[in-house]
Amino acid sequence: MVVNPYKCEMESNETGNTEITFSRLDQEEFFPKGTLPWPSAQIARMPHRWFKVLLVVLCFALLCGLIALGVLYVEKNNMADSLEARNRNLSASMFSLQQELAANGGCIWTRHLGRAYYFSSQRMNWTQSRDYCISKGATLVIIKSEQKQSFLLANIRETHWIGLSDLETEGQWHWVDDTPISPTEIQFWHTRPNGEHEPDNWTGGGDPTGEDCAALGYSGGNLEEWFDASCTVQKRFVCEK
Repeated sequence: MVVNPYKCEMESNETGNTEITFSRLDQEEFFPKGTLPWPSAQIARMPHRWFKVLLVVLCFALLCGLIALGVLYVEKNNMADSLEARNRNLSASMFSLQQELAANGGCIWTRHLGRAYYFSSQRMNWTQSRDYCISKGATLVIIKSEQKQSFLLANIRETHWIGLSDLETEGQWHWVDDTPISPTEIQFWHTRPNGEHEPDNWTGGGDPTGEDCAALGYSGGNLEEWFDASCTVQKRFVCEK
């Protein structure tokens, strides 16, 4: 007797519907091993495989996140250390500046070639300027070199009194340390195109006594040379010590 491999049975369920089911023939006889129409074993393994892949991806992402957080933490610490060091340096500089201001009566002095210079922000007449410098243990600046002249010019933007005058005797110019200006030493008096030059003791500026005090430049400009002016004029000044 030949068994029909395609034999099937009719079964009725409780609702009366008829279902067609394969008889309990050996599936391996009906569908030889390895020839099942649906890869049930592979399908069973696929969710497990994708779960492993997803787990690896998540672990990698977590590792990358931890590394990024570590880098940010290190950078933050380095930045904090740098800011703290800068703050310490600024505090030290501020303390040093406060000490220097206290020692110099609130004046900021600029150092150049072993000397200290104060460029005033206030304006005074020549005598007041001289006395102010003396009160700070200094003198109105004395210029006896081109190097010092250049240094002063680099630090001013308007006319300033210097420590030179002929108040004692007209025409005999002396520095504030009582040394006379020598004809052989360097001088920076202004010379006009017509050959006239400073000092000229001009009396047309409103001071009948003339011009007995020297300044770098004048109110109209030309700061690179010396001009005599009325000692009563209010100007900025330079102290030196």
